[in-house]
Amino acid sequence: MAEEQQTQATFHMEELSDTPDRVNAEGNHRIRIGSVTQKDSKTTPGNQYLLIFMRVADQPEAADFRTMLMLPTAGGDEDQNLRRRQDIKEFFQAFGLPIDQEINFSDMVGAEADALLNIKSDDYGTSSNLVAFVS
Repeated sequence: MAEEQQTQATFHMEELSDTPDRVNAEGNHRIRIGSVTQKDSKTTPGNQYLLIFMRVADQPEAADFRTMLMLPTAGGDEDQNLRRRQDIKEFFQAFGLPIDQEINFSDMVGAEADALLNIKSDDYGTSSNLVAFVS
């Protein structure tokens, strides 16, 4: 049997010296959807949400951040489900996504919107936070 030959890639560390540090974006920015995943709530059985990783499109050195959209629950509280549907509708409209048909999560990736960001700190660290969409 022939012996496989492996090649090792090299990385030149001097390439890192000119790399800007990540920053947290604040203020009005153009944001882009990087990924969307549907998850089950760990704390409330039956609740599901969309975990959305966002990029700051107009500030490449800005750190990615995440936001969540809670999904309506079958047989759930009517007022809470209404608010969840309103949040989803607002999000979809801001990103120019269709609200009157099913959408595949992969079709959401790359969509952009203008938004107001602030900086928040929580148990996971400090990051940008989506405050509102701006038109």
